[in-house]
Amino acid sequence: VLVAGILVADCVGYIEGRFAGEWVYKHMISRSRFGRLFFEWLKTHFDKYGMKLVFLSRPLAGVRVVVPIFAGHFRMNPFTFFFVDVLAAIPWTVMLVWLSYHVGSGLSLLSELKELRHIVIVAVFGGIIVYAGFRLFRLLKQKRLTLEAFFESAPEKE
Repeated sequence: VLVAGILVADCVGYIEGRFAGEWVYKHMISRSRFGRLFFEWLKTHFDKYGMKLVFLSRPLAGVRVVVPIFAGHFRMNPFTFFFVDVLAAIPWTVMLVWLSYHVGSGLSLLSELKELRHIVIVAVFGGIIVYAGFRLFRLLKQKRLTLEAFFESAPEKE
């Protein structure tokens, strides 16, 4: 049932991208320079790594929602999309249910330490965000990389 729900949602996203993607691009994305540059960069990467993007986007929460829409907009073969989506959805669902069951049952041991657990979680995520921001700042400072240069350095389509 869970896999069927995932597949139906992804197929609806694919159909949205297939039929409404051009309208969204014309009326929303193409209005900003950043939107056009990002869309061109995304198109080149989607043409080159389309199947990998569909498969590897499953564990990435924000990305897995928009990948089917872009797959439809960029006219990825629907049978290829569905096949790769099935290959990604089955292990992802099994792993998620298995982890939820085992980790959830172990959390009852920590019920006395709720406050400490929340502090640790906030500290870990805060540390990750600070570290990622620091790395991005260093990368931009070292290479003097601007957004335009980043999007213009997309690999050429073969």
